[in-house]
Amino acid sequence: MGNKTILALAVVYTCAITVLFLMPPPELPKVDLPGGTDKIVHLLIHFLLVFFWQLYSFRQNNYRLQRKQVVFILAGSLLYGIIIELLQGYLTVSRRPDLFDVLANFGGALTGVFTFQKIKHLFAP
Repeated sequence: MGNKTILALAVVYTCAITVLFLMPPPELPKVDLPGGTDKIVHLLIHFLLVFFWQLYSFRQNNYRLQRKQVVFILAGSLLYGIIIELLQGYLTVSRRPDLFDVLANFGGALTGVFTFQKIKHLFAP
């Protein structure tokens, strides 16, 4: 997979989750989830978000990922999660900001960073 494809994947994924996070719940696909599963979904969404952006950065920088790049991606994910929660409160009538969603998002982002660090060699030539 080429780096332009990875960039496109990261951008499309970021745009798609933004739309889904801001859609009113009745318009989202109906899924019966037990209590607390919502936080697992947030964790997985941010895991993938951080994973895709690290993969792009890793490939873009000749299969190296500097600490400052990882910090930037992690901080970006945290800021993105906070902004989405605030927008849910201000732009929608059916959603409210949730601090625990932000924490789940950040947990997913951290998990994405640590996982990518352990397996990034699989994406190198």
